[in-house]
Amino acid sequence: MPHRRVLLGSACSALASLAVACGSSASLASQLQPSGTVTLTALAISVNTPSVGGAVQATSTATFSNGGTTPIATGFGTDTPSVATSTSSGTITGVAIGDVTIFVDYLGMRASKRVHVLPAYGGVLVGTYKVTSCSQSEGFATADFCQPFNALPTLSIAFSNTQSADLTTLTGQFALGQSVGLGSGTVASNGTLTYSGALVGGTERMELRNFAGTSPAPGRMVGSFEQVWTNSATTGQAVVTCANMDVTRTSSALASFSGPLAARSGSIGSFAALLFREVSW
Repeated sequence: MPHRRVLLGSACSALASLAVACGSSASLASQLQPSGTVTLTALAISVNTPSVGGAVQATSTATFSNGGTTPIATGFGTDTPSVATSTSSGTITGVAIGDVTIFVDYLGMRASKRVHVLPAYGGVLVGTYKVTSCSQSEGFATADFCQPFNALPTLSIAFSNTQSADLTTLTGQFALGQSVGLGSGTVASNGTLTYSGALVGGTERMELRNFAGTSPAPGRMVGSFEQVWTNSATTGQAVVTCANMDVTRTSSALASFSGPLAARSGSIGSFAALLFREVSW
């Protein structure tokens, strides 16, 4: 039966061809995928830490198997909107103190960065503080250094500082009245600013100690500190306790921050008198 042999041979040939064509799915995919296909190999994200109430722009770059790169414009987000929010285009706004992961999704790949949102204490902050007490010893008591402070006055204070990208450190200057000194500080994870610095004029020196500042609202800082006064021309010291510090951010630069004032000589308290001179900010 020659016809049956031909038909059977044709069927076997077709089945053999089908078996080859219907191999593993991976094999089939490799046969269907063009040899020059470019794939995504890496995804990177870059973003500074947003401050409470402040906004930063996240950016991302995709890298491909052919070595090419392209910026990513959409697909950004955060995992904790109560700490920081994000637009799809990557504008990140700080909402509250805390940890948050900022991410970007692209072609099935995700890149992320974990940051800790903190208050912004940088820039120029101006306002007032109130003297609550003054104690003095030895030469300072003899000169009655505390006499002008005993009226418990409200005096001028200002800061001009640069804050690091991660918001944890500050460096710059501070001013008490017309006295200007260099200062620096650190921001704890709970948002409290610890700041220190010194004013020097002639033989007098004032150190800023036990400073504790917090930010109840963006652009505002409240807190307390001590002024510790010494003089190389005498013994003892004076400690001025200060509270009710309240400063707010201003966009204008301060003429007072042209640099530390020139050293002055004179009797005990002559340099401190500059603290009582009002400053127009």
